[in-house]
Amino acid sequence: MPKKINVSPREAETIDGLIEKSTKLQAMLLAIQGDGLKPFNNLAESVQDTYLWACSDLASELMELAQRLGENDV
Repeated sequence: MPKKINVSPREAETIDGLIEKSTKLQAMLLAIQGDGLKPFNNLAESVQDTYLWACSDLASELMELAQRLGENDV
C-alpha cells in the first residue's frame, strides 16, 4: 500500500502537475519510439521540429515543477 504523506495544497498542485506533464511527455515519446519512428521521420521537417519542441517544453516545465518542490516556499 502506498505511504500517505501530508502536503500543502500548493505542494499537491505541484505534484499533480508533475504527474500530468510527465504522463503527456511519456506518451509523446512512446509515439516516436521503435516502430513509431518511421512514420515520424516521414512527417515534414517542420512538424518534426514542432513536435520535439513541444517535448522539450514539457521537459522544461517538469524541471520547473520539480525545483518548486525543493523550495521551502512551495
